[in-house]
Amino acid sequence: DGTYRRYREDMVNGWVVSQSSTDGGVTWADDPGYRYDLNENDAGWMGVRAFWVNDDGGVGFIYNTNQIFGPNGEEIHSVRLAYSEPGDDGMNFELIDDNPIEDYVTSDVLQEMAADPHFVKLEDGRIRLIVMRQDHRRETPPLEANGSIVTYISEDGFDFQYEGEVVSWDDFEEWDVISLNDPKIMELDDGRF
Repeated sequence: DGTYRRYREDMVNGWVVSQSSTDGGVTWADDPGYRYDLNENDAGWMGVRAFWVNDDGGVGFIYNTNQIFGPNGEEIHSVRLAYSEPGDDGMNFELIDDNPIEDYVTSDVLQEMAADPHFVKLEDGRIRLIVMRQDHRRETPPLEANGSIVTYISEDGFDFQYEGEVVSWDDFEEWDVISLNDPKIMELDDGRF
């Protein structure tokens, strides 16, 4: 109906809350209640997050969590997927996938991190997701250079398939790169990303 909605974390209560605008984003009003309770699965915390609207009007919400644990009890940053059904206008999200992107496994050790999700919705309706990964065999920045940017693709916004690595810290020769945090992706007019 032309309403804009934006989301943020209420860190005091551990909720995702929202505001709405009916004048194209000039003025915003708080929506009553909360959209998602982070206390149920994420100890009241989330990191970087991204939202998108599916072609059917459902709203996808992918976010960082630090409540996934490795085989030795170590905290692993990864992402979760919540969803608001079509017709709900993004007002109520439910967790539908604890870890929608595959973890890399070497012997019994999970890849340390899949963080900082961002996405672009392609013209054909698919979702391209981009995250930063850090190698568990290296120290985390700034102790040691670490991190690569990888992408996943989804036909429906639910099932994500690994596409590959886009760039890594050691791909740069002209300057020292220590980390590749908070990647963003955009489609250019000529079809490049």
